[in-house]
Amino acid sequence: EFADGKKKGNNSRQTHLQSKLKNSTVRQTKNELWDSVADREGKDFFLRKNPPIPKYVFAAGTAKRTAEMLKRKAGFSPEENHHEDKRACPPDQPLSVEEWKKLKESLGSPERFDISMLSTLLKSGAELDIAKSLLSFVATETGTLNYKILLQYLALCVNGNHDKEVFDVYDIMRESFPSLDTGAYSLFIKSFSRTARWREAISLLQDLKKVVTPSSRSYGNIIAAAMLNGDPSTAWALYEELLAKGLSPQHETWTCLFKTVGMEDEETMLLSEQRERLLGILLYMRNNQVYPQLSLANSIKTWFESIPRQKWRGTWSSASPKGVCNSCGTELESIQLTAEEYQQLRKRVMTDIIQGRDVFNKTTPEVSHIDCTDGVQVVNVNDFCNSWQTEEDEDES
Repeated sequence: EFADGKKKGNNSRQTHLQSKLKNSTVRQTKNELWDSVADREGKDFFLRKNPPIPKYVFAAGTAKRTAEMLKRKAGFSPEENHHEDKRACPPDQPLSVEEWKKLKESLGSPERFDISMLSTLLKSGAELDIAKSLLSFVATETGTLNYKILLQYLALCVNGNHDKEVFDVYDIMRESFPSLDTGAYSLFIKSFSRTARWREAISLLQDLKKVVTPSSRSYGNIIAAAMLNGDPSTAWALYEELLAKGLSPQHETWTCLFKTVGMEDEETMLLSEQRERLLGILLYMRNNQVYPQLSLANSIKTWFESIPRQKWRGTWSSASPKGVCNSCGTELESIQLTAEEYQQLRKRVMTDIIQGRDVFNKTTPEVSHIDCTDGVQVVNVNDFCNSWQTEEDEDES
């Protein structure tokens, strides 16, 4: 009996211990699960509130991602748009009105079918006859051709060098619309400059200047046309105007100037004047740290070698780590300021910035009496603070 009682006691203690361990394990498991869930929720909350990767405004791809996000919020899917663009492949031959109508219906009859199709034709460099057949379809369907369609067609004609067609579009747009936008002016200037009607591009440039400052490329197109047609005075006048407006000339413009001057006959031009102007271009490139492209460098080399009674010889070379030309041994200019250049810079800073109003526009005229000692300005701080406080009181009243 004693043995049976002892055995039963051991069994009950073992059962109690197992039950206790089981309950402890369950509680531990529940606590671990709860801690895991709480930890995960906390992390999710942290991720929602503080993204681990900061989104910078100027980071690469940020603008594209932001645009796609806004499109998704508006119910527009970029993938669907890409799929539609893939389906709207341009035809490889001109279509009839009925064929264009069937193609439009097969794409779901989008509202901007004509604009998007012309844009696709422009990007793919399609034949002009295909675009003409599309315009015939649009004119038949709507009864007219709006400005955007003609502008797209104009861009296609200009990029394809269809200058005669550009003249027809010019007449149509001049008769149909009271004014043109800057894009149309730039396209017409580019096309007209390549033809015998290049002087009309100057009139277009004058009209464009009434609205905005023309681009350096528009100036360059007319400058090249004037030089190629034997009117260097007009070309250089436009070049000076370009610089006066603070525009930077295109490398193609410089290339044309150097090439055309080199082709001119010495007896029929003011060679010394042309030479000074071309040297002025080189000085402009030096002062503005403009490095010529290969074609421009070749034109400069050819021009130097073509100067009569001067034995210039140009070769391609490189500079040593010490800044010495490996061809002629000339030392390159140092980036360090000379004493004279430093004094000029110091004087400009003192007169234009510190004493002038170039930067510190909020300073008052009373602060302008400054004592300069070794480049350090000494100002009566009390007078300045009093005048500033007076201005604040006047603003409050």
